[in-house]
Amino acid sequence: MMSVSLLLSGLLGCAWDESAGLYGFDATTSEDQVNALDVSWEQDPPGVSRLHVVQGGRTWTSDWSGAGWEHSQRVAGLRADEDVELQVETLESLFGDVHLARTEPLPSWVPELRVSGRASQGLAVPVLDSSGESVALYLDSEGQIVGYGGRGLPQLTALESTGAGTLAGIGDGHMVRVDEQLCLQIESVPGAHHDLGVAPDGRVAWLSLGTEAGVDREWVMIRDQDGDRLMFDRSEHYQELGLFHQEGDGDVQTSHFNSVSWDPWREAWLVSWGSPTGMMWLDDAGNILDVQDFRGEVGHGIEAPAYVELTHEVTPTPTGVMVMANVVEGQDCSQVLELQFQGDVLHQIDQYEGDCQQIFAIGGVRSLGHTETVVTWSTAGLLEVLDGPDRVMEVRLPFGYGFGYASPLEEPFQGR
Repeated sequence: MMSVSLLLSGLLGCAWDESAGLYGFDATTSEDQVNALDVSWEQDPPGVSRLHVVQGGRTWTSDWSGAGWEHSQRVAGLRADEDVELQVETLESLFGDVHLARTEPLPSWVPELRVSGRASQGLAVPVLDSSGESVALYLDSEGQIVGYGGRGLPQLTALESTGAGTLAGIGDGHMVRVDEQLCLQIESVPGAHHDLGVAPDGRVAWLSLGTEAGVDREWVMIRDQDGDRLMFDRSEHYQELGLFHQEGDGDVQTSHFNSVSWDPWREAWLVSWGSPTGMMWLDDAGNILDVQDFRGEVGHGIEAPAYVELTHEVTPTPTGVMVMANVVEGQDCSQVLELQFQGDVLHQIDQYEGDCQQIFAIGGVRSLGHTETVVTWSTAGLLEVLDGPDRVMEVRLPFGYGFGYASPLEEPFQGR
């Protein structure tokens, strides 16, 4: 476990509210979770009660406690440097006093964000700095930091939600798991890089690079619930997937896998590659179920109005996929393409491009609910949430920082 700094400090002290039968109210910083308070109180006569929390216009109410003398509740997902109001309610609709706390500022090594707009839910996103270190940030729906995981982590490039608020990340030959207490487990996974996907039942797939007999190799690794691994070897499927083409005076240009994610709509692993560009769906045994190709040379040819030079990441949506790509239209600019299935073939139905003067090279795109998409322009230090073609939230990092691939937080971060 790697320790992480706490945002909250101080002791509210004892409080007595005899009219509601509530005594001994106490709130202290959590010892094992950032952005959290451990709140306790006593009730006489023994009874049922719950806690109300207000911070910055946001409200949260705990579940009713079991009947008893002593009660406790953890409040997580609080913002930094803001007042918090805490109040206990009994089953008889009697309210205790309002108790105040204030969270501390973020530590200096957590980058300050510039935010506008809001999304429909929270996000987890890795942030990398120029020194090669990274930190996992947890943002609420308004883009405010409500948690952060560690400092000096392996260079995380992607985070994925594994359910119940826990996360998995990949990068620099490591896999990192972050549990609901923000405790970090770092596993050495030689060759792991760039992206990973997580199925609802906990199965994980990731991209891996290595060398065998002096030859560079690349795989999609799939780990089942028992920990067993299956390798999909790129070199065994060059012809089938069209992963090379001739350039210049006989030079051979090969494609590399760029992203892997779980597609809940097809219940399969979705893998993309770029330059030349395409994507495929794999089952758990590594069998190819479908191939979609922007060049139209293998599998089903994707119907798009412009030539796609390089695919960075694809993410499944209820009707098709979203693609982060470099589209050749006379300018060096990354774009987000929305593709929809018409029969067995993907057709481009929309596209979105950011500020081409700032945005070029790698980026990521993830589905964030039924209509929203989160886009991270890595080299520009910019995160955007799109609802269809409309930008509903924008988050910017200071110069020298970059975003990795973000993930939606499937459950609220509060009340763990």
